[in-house]
Amino acid sequence: MKELALHKALMAVWDVIGRLNKYIDTMAPWVLAKSDRERLSTVTAHIYEILRIVAGLLWPFMPGSMETLQSQLGLVDAGGAMTLDRLRKWGSERPAHKITKAPALFPALNPRRPVKRNRPAPRKRRKVPLHPLKRRLQPRSRRFHLKTFRKWTFGSAPSRRPRPSPIPRS
Repeated sequence: MKELALHKALMAVWDVIGRLNKYIDTMAPWVLAKSDRERLSTVTAHIYEILRIVAGLLWPFMPGSMETLQSQLGLVDAGGAMTLDRLRKWGSERPAHKITKAPALFPALNPRRPVKRNRPAPRKRRKVPLHPLKRRLQPRSRRFHLKTFRKWTFGSAPSRRPRPSPIPRS
């Protein structure tokens, strides 16, 4: 191993997850539940094993979520106790309890409903009444007379100078 390429490891795991998703779509366990119970048990065993391996491989990157997944799968040892040697043994682990329907590990976001964020509400700005002289000097439209412009006081605001154009290199 010449380099530490965590992104490549994650890409490989996501590839396995994509293939598992395709396997589930092709095997259609919801259809097998009605027709072929024996094949259904094989398919669910394969799905269970791949999820067990994926949860073990992703644990260093997402420990909280993967420990939740491991407990949903009914694994006795979870988290750091799941070593690579144990992950390599296909079919060695069985669920400690019956797997039931669990809440979604990563719930889908509804694109139509905005995501609630924990940000404070923007403060409403209070309208401060203008001084009578300033109110009179404010232009009512974009066009105004030069006499009105001369009456305005701008204070000591820094002047804006135009930026010099870059000198072409030869």
